[in-house]
Amino acid sequence: MLEDAWRSCGHSLIDLGGDEFTRGQPHPMIDHRLRNERMLQEAADPEVALILFDVVLGHGANPDPVGAMLPAIGDARTTAGRSGRQIAFVGFVCGTEADPQGLVRQSRALQEEGVILATSNAQAARTVAAMVSAHVQSD
Repeated sequence: MLEDAWRSCGHSLIDLGGDEFTRGQPHPMIDHRLRNERMLQEAADPEVALILFDVVLGHGANPDPVGAMLPAIGDARTTAGRSGRQIAFVGFVCGTEADPQGLVRQSRALQEEGVILATSNAQAARTVAAMVSAHVQSD
């Protein structure tokens, strides 16, 4: 547990759907404002090199969740680039082609933005773990 859920520390995994983030506001699968703001906050931290996220499709979710995130991903890369850094994004889209948002369309948009896309949340976690391990070993 983070001492302050609003500030990352070390290698942090944050569930923006947790009660501390959704109390009094829509869940991030509906309203991406909190997720986008957090991405920009993390990108401004000189120690952040990787951001992992998921996208949930389906009825009741944002009608174009990836479209709502793409500007923040681009802005996060720009923010990191200003200080000579790059940020890797690893994502997973939870849904099917039968969902109103369309799995293929949402996935393709992330891939076109350079997001490393996993086929499951477990694969996304393993990908991030391998990236962190490789980075730690190279230091």
